Amino acid sequence: MEPANQKILIERYFRNELSTEELQGFQQQLETNQAFAQAVAVEQDIVDTLRIKEQQRFRQRLTKIHTEEIKETPVKSLFNRRWLMAASIAILLGVSFFLWTNNQPLSPQEIFAANYEQPSLTTARTGENNAALAPIKTAYEQANYATATKLINDLLAKEYDGNLALVLGACYLENNQIEDAITIFETIQQQTDLADDALWYLGLAHLKKGDKAAAKQQFTNLLAGTIPVTPKRKAKVEQILNQLE
Repeated sequence: MEPANQKILIERYFRNELSTEELQGFQQQLETNQAFAQAVAVEQDIVDTLRIKEQQRFRQRLTKIHTEEIKETPVKSLFNRRWLMAASIAILLGVSFFLWTNNQPLSPQEIFAANYEQPSLTTARTGENNAALAPIKTAYEQANYATATKLINDLLAKEYDGNLALVLGACYLENNQIEDAITIFETIQQQTDLADDALWYLGLAHLKKGDKAAAKQQFTNLLAGTIPVTPKRKAKVEQILNQLE
């Protein structure tokens, strides 16, 4: 894909202008084109930064207006009245813009970014493969996910561990190999002790993919009452489901 066309596609994606067919092609590019995935990640950082900066600028403007003393004199009274009128209009416009930007529905990817945290990798493991966890932990913590993925797959081929598989799913997510991550999390949810974590990350994976319906289904399953869920996670899931309405 030409760089110019790629940039237009990414911009349309963040404006939620892609059709279902285009979104599928976009997702395929994310999973197969590393350069494209990096470009999307850069644009996501820019979008998030601009939103935060705009909100900060608006708050600073309000603070300045409220704290600045306005001293009217007979000579400057007309000027001050005009200034006050202009300031009032600016505040009204600013409040309207602030309310508008904060009332816009979040995209699935924005909800994912706000809630995603990597599962931790513990080295407390028995067996002859315990020493093999050290290089995995190093690669994982240094965000070298390609290396971590290979090392984890090699280790799981010798001795399966659900917690390690969960980390593998996270590595796939970080590499934008979302379908691979979904497959891993779907397998892990069969384990009773890890079902809550698996469903949580499965829902997040579908959010990153942009599939709101599938994400809602997984989060709904998490609250179905068939598996134990901590109050903190339950509150997060309920918040996400409200944001997806």
